[in-house]
Formats: sequence, structure tokens, C-alpha cells
Amino acid sequence: MLLPISVITFILLAAAAAIFFIWRLTQQQGEEKQQSQSGHGFAALENPPEELLSRIRSLQLGRQTPARVSDVYRKAVLNGELYFFDLIRPGEDGDSREEGCLMAVSPALRLPRMVIFPLPNLGGAWGEKMNDLVGAITGWAGGYLGLEPVSLSQAGIFDERFTVLAEDAAEAQAFLTPERVRAFSAMPTSVVFQSAGDALQVQAIHVRGKSKDDLMDSQIAIATRLMTTLE
Repeated sequence: MLLPISVITFILLAAAAAIFFIWRLTQQQGEEKQQSQSGHGFAALENPPEELLSRIRSLQLGRQTPARVSDVYRKAVLNGELYFFDLIRPGEDGDSREEGCLMAVSPALRLPRMVIFPLPNLGGAWGEKMNDLVGAITGWAGGYLGLEPVSLSQAGIFDERFTVLAEDAAEAQAFLTPERVRAFSAMPTSVVFQSAGDALQVQAIHVRGKSKDDLMDSQIAIATRLMTTLE
């Protein structure tokens, strides 16, 4: 049974309207992101150099399939540079996008290749058990990815808030002096840190009640503080 021309026309117009709406929404989100980045002093890099993209990808520890890097923004600061970017990770069920990753780069940094994960930190006996469980799972996953758990003596509150994995546990232990451990201990437990060489990635976990601008402000403050503390 053939559809009337009027019905076919309506379907085509509806499809075109839906496509236009999605395109306009995507464009609007891009404009809002650019305005937000500009408001924080970042400038878009239309054609980021391959050296920069490779550096970002190399920070993603244990990833067998490299992530694609998108929407890169740069800002010069007193002791280095800050870069905001999105990561597009391929997966069996399609790509996933991680927005608002921040990388700090400074020639004064000499960081081990490591990742610092936040623990649930629920408090009480059950909280300790949960921290132990998360630490064990993280350690197992890290071993699968070629990373070692890092044990720190007299780490105090740091051990209650974070767990550390590194490619070279001895190197990470030597780097994480009491002063540096105190610096990380003062950071919020809604942030994942990844480091290698002269670069430190600060990735905020979404916190209920905080806007994207709030998260950006927090990431920038953490990164600039650690760029000085970790020198």
C-alpha cells in the first residue's frame, strides 16, 4: 500500500526538523563550552600538535586502545600550561566520552608514572572494609594493567582517602615524600590524578550539586597548587 504524498512529506519534514534540532543542540552545547572555557582564560586549539595529543594519550595508564582527544583548550600560567580536553574511548558498546579532563604541564615537574584513585571514605568499621575492598579491586585491576600498588609508611589520612598504583612502586614511594603526601591529602576525594614526567592530569568526578563551572574552578585550583607543591 502506497502512502499518500502528504504523509510522506510530513515524515520527511519531521525527520529534517529532528536532525536540525539535534544539530542545533550540539552546536549550542559547543558554544556554551567555548564561552565557559574563554571565561576561565582558555583558548581553543583548532589543530593541536601531535606531540601534545600523544602526551595526553600517554597519560591514560593501562589503556590498550588509545583514546581519541577532542576539544582541546590551552591556558598559559606562571609555571607552565593548562589544557582542558575531552577523551573519547572506544568500547564494545560504542564510544564513551569523558568531558572536562585537565592536564597541567610544567618543565619543573619530574613525576613518576602513577595514578591516584579516591576511596569511598565512608567512615566507621564498614567504611574501612569498603576502603579495603576498593583498594584490593583497584590493586587487582592495576596488576592486570601492569601497575603496582604503592605502600606508604606513615601516610596517615592519605591512606584513608586514596590508593596509589604505579609502574614503578619504588620510584613512586621515593617521590611521595611526607610533604607531597600532605599536599594530596588536602585534595578533595572527588578527583583522580594521573602523572608521568612533566605532566599531571586532574580529572574531577561529578559531584551532585556542582555545576560544570564549579568543577572547572576546582580542577584549575588543584592543578595550579600541585604544580608548585610537586616541583
